[in-house]
Amino acid sequence: GAVYGFINCDSDIAGEYSETDAINLKLFADQAAIAIENARLHDEVERHLRQLTKITELTRKVLVSSNVNEVIQKVSEPLLRLFDANSLIITKWEATTKIASCLSVRGEGVKLKVANETPAGTSSLTELVLGQKQAMFFENGGETEELNRLIVRAFTDTYILALPMMVEEIPFGVIFLGFNKKGQVSVDDITIGAYAANQLATAIQKSMMLESEQTLT
Repeated sequence: GAVYGFINCDSDIAGEYSETDAINLKLFADQAAIAIENARLHDEVERHLRQLTKITELTRKVLVSSNVNEVIQKVSEPLLRLFDANSLIITKWEATTKIASCLSVRGEGVKLKVANETPAGTSSLTELVLGQKQAMFFENGGETEELNRLIVRAFTDTYILALPMMVEEIPFGVIFLGFNKKGQVSVDDITIGAYAANQLATAIQKSMMLESEQTLT
């Protein structure tokens, strides 16, 4: 199996420990490693369950809102806390014009400070992520020259997680989350983030349609 850690027993007396002591210590170390790993896995499961519960709550907030822009701003801060991110940008993609408008901006790592504007480079980033149809992880300064140029226009964060928002396979927008440390994002976080992005995309689109109908009437 994988090496988890080690237990070291020292003695000033030569021959203090026997082969039986070594076997017993090895058995104890193995059991301790299993117990610690089980506790870690339990904590991860509990954290992921809390994340999924929070995503459901955020989706419900969007669905019952009569003001889409207002509720998007309200769910932005919980999204930051949910993934322990440093910054966030939510974009809305317009396929006809190939322009991404900005629905929400939060955090210290984004250069754009006001929503409803189109930051330079964000439309290209949004189009790139939606074209891949899967979560992407960028390192600011560690990508191609052209991609680095796009990232640095919008973010000062070192790492960027981009989550495509799809509604029945139709591109809707992207949730960009900025982080200071690479280790802040796990594989499970990316999976849960992808789920959250699609759930919120569907809810936001339905609310926008409802708001549009109410305006017409």
